[in-house]
Amino acid sequence: MKIALVWGSSTGNTENAAEQIKGQLGVDFAISGSIAEVDVASLVGCDVIIVGCSTWNTGEMQEDWNDPFEAMGGLNFAGSRLAVFGCGDQSGYAANYVDGMATIYARFIERGASGGYGFTSTSGYEFEESLADVGEGQFCGLALDEENQGDQTEARVTAWCAQLKSELGL
Repeated sequence: MKIALVWGSSTGNTENAAEQIKGQLGVDFAISGSIAEVDVASLVGCDVIIVGCSTWNTGEMQEDWNDPFEAMGGLNFAGSRLAVFGCGDQSGYAANYVDGMATIYARFIERGASGGYGFTSTSGYEFEESLADVGEGQFCGLALDEENQGDQTEARVTAWCAQLKSELGL
């Protein structure tokens, strides 16, 4: 099984989460690293793609994703199963909490990846709106908030990785 784990990180929070995920999953990753250093085209043909993206300002993706996001327009991720995680600030940016994660998720889905893996509950978060809220009390992936709930990150990552192992057969 060809598995990829890629992320964009400005402050290190998303990279730290990626490293925790990598350790918790305990699988061999064919591709692993910052999207600033990984060619997005190399993700085509992966069986599983795990993607991390933080949210900046009023809902933008982390800047390392800007060029890869554009390059994805000509790629086809059919056959790849997708799981996403993201960092945000639910207090300071309550109107667009983890929107960057949702933007990346939507781009992979529109380019053929299959989704629905790693969805997590919105319970326990305090935000007004989020593009990552897919309804029925679910985020499209793992939402993390180091600013306001950093003490919950480890437990959330552990639970999410157990969920992914089950859902994706890792």
